[in-house]
Amino acid sequence: MRSFFGFLAFVTGLIVLVAAFAVPAFVAPAIATEVRNASPFGDQPLDVQVDVNAIGLIRGFVSEIRVSGADLERVISGGISLVVFGQRVEVAVGVQDGAFVVPDLLGAGTFEILAPQPDDPWRLTGSAITPTELKLTAEVDTNKLLGER
Repeated sequence: MRSFFGFLAFVTGLIVLVAAFAVPAFVAPAIATEVRNASPFGDQPLDVQVDVNAIGLIRGFVSEIRVSGADLERVISGGISLVVFGQRVEVAVGVQDGAFVVPDLLGAGTFEILAPQPDDPWRLTGSAITPTELKLTAEVDTNKLLGER
């Protein structure tokens, strides 16, 4: 009887260990694909790196999402560059209500660049922008994400 409980403890530990490494390995590419699909950079090639761990996934969090690419158009330090009526305009951007937005300018309301749909399992929580990198921090509802797959 003692060896049976030892065997059960070993199998349980093995399952937990495999899940701690396997689940993040399957979830990270799914999140990276969702970020690429919602990219404001169109067809420009992006390098999307997702940091996830088992404890964070259980809590419903992704540690970090990094988006970078070479010669990304429209990205400046702290914002984006637009051409309006033939003139280059630099506009600050940030995260508001789970979306990546241009803040309210002149009372016209916010302009969403990257926004989740109401049934999407992710919400953005922060951003950092340099001319070479756009770093977005997101919160992912892993139950919803894994339930859909």
